[in-house]
Amino acid sequence: MSASIYVKAALTALRRGPRAASAPARSVTQTHRIDPSAWARFQRVTSGTVGNRVSPAYLHTLGFLPSLELMADKAFPLPVLGMVHVYNRFELLTPVWVDDELEVETSVSTPRLHTKGAVVDIHVIGRRGGALVFEETSVYLAKGAELIGAAEGEAVPRIEWHAEGRPTAQWKLDPAVGGSYAAVSGDRNPIHLSAVAAKAFGFPRRIAHGMYTASRALNSTDVERESCVWEIQFAKPVLLPSTVEFSLAQAGDGVTTAVTRKTDGAPHVISRIRPLGV
Repeated sequence: MSASIYVKAALTALRRGPRAASAPARSVTQTHRIDPSAWARFQRVTSGTVGNRVSPAYLHTLGFLPSLELMADKAFPLPVLGMVHVYNRFELLTPVWVDDELEVETSVSTPRLHTKGAVVDIHVIGRRGGALVFEETSVYLAKGAELIGAAEGEAVPRIEWHAEGRPTAQWKLDPAVGGSYAAVSGDRNPIHLSAVAAKAFGFPRRIAHGMYTASRALNSTDVERESCVWEIQFAKPVLLPSTVEFSLAQAGDGVTTAVTRKTDGAPHVISRIRPLGV
């Protein structure tokens, strides 16, 4: 299924000039059983431990291909490939376990104006036995996009980060990271897999998946909560290969992490994990 969706997504690059702000008037609902083998493979790629409690990082992948299907719809006005993931908010209401069966519903908001083009929200809701277990909003930016009749949206949230002390770790990321994460997440965007494709979108070489970097940062915190909010702000892309630095700081009842560029400390991904309701 993913191959055909990516063909449709690639064809959205033909969408030129101003288009009416719209979104498919439908959602995609799928049933997923948390497969222990798939969960273990995901954790190995993102440097996490394998237990029975499933992380928000893996649950995020359940809504990815459905969101791509919705954005490849003729009713969606923005070109899909080349869109940039700029912010993510995941609310875990109760633990999810291996072998749980979840009903996952994915929908796409009407695009809205942004100072650099247009942004769209991907909404994902997970239920177990009819009860809500998680909610997620992913914000994507289409740089330079022009929309007719688009509303002014609220500013994309930002997470404050102030470097304190020395980084706690360095990660050496080689180009194989792109293919490894694509295999366990379903995200086969060519900018992560091909230097030629990356250059076509303005990058000097292929880049790491932002959610790979965020997932590895989450795994580096060893935070396990019955419920939590996990927020991610994506900044400068990680070019592959690269060596990046990881930092962690306590922030009240939560934890803030940063993955930064080794040469000058510029942020790649900033994350915040805190108890739900705080």
